Amino acid sequence: MKKQEAEAKKQALWNTNVDAVTLDVFDKETADTHKMIVYGESNVGKTRWWLKILSWYKKHDTDAKDLLFCVVYPDRATGITKLIKGMPEDYKKRVKLFPVGTYEELVSATGTAERLLNEHFKTTGRLGWLVVELIGEAWMMSQDYYTRQAYGEGLGDNFQEKQKIKNAINYYNKDF
Repeated sequence: MKKQEAEAKKQALWNTNVDAVTLDVFDKETADTHKMIVYGESNVGKTRWWLKILSWYKKHDTDAKDLLFCVVYPDRATGITKLIKGMPEDYKKRVKLFPVGTYEELVSATGTAERLLNEHFKTTGRLGWLVVELIGEAWMMSQDYYTRQAYGEGLGDNFQEKQKIKNAINYYNKDF
């Protein structure tokens, strides 16, 4: 039953029409944006790096109202709170944290951040920053979401069930 529901949802998603945009409109709306991925092991300085960007802005006398950092954080914000002492005081209110614990919260937080950044651009003419911390956690959330949608159980439960089946097959096969 759950597989049929999941298949129906998948088919409905596949059949949903989305609006396309022409290349010239895409270029006009996104040409001035910059995107990057900063990836590395824990404790190599990724969070410290983007917080240092705030110091660079301060050094170049950037008005706080011209800045906006939206940080989607799928964990406790311990890395950020450890480093907050080094952040320019007048910029602290220009960093918006979105702690998330599920895929649904991740999507909602990212959508909210995008709306805030778009409004910031309309108001100031300055681009802001969207930071997704611990991107590996976000990936795991998306996999868990998919597994719940497709199989009606979380990723861990699904793996546990597969392990039980494997063990049962191995047990059965050793008797022959």
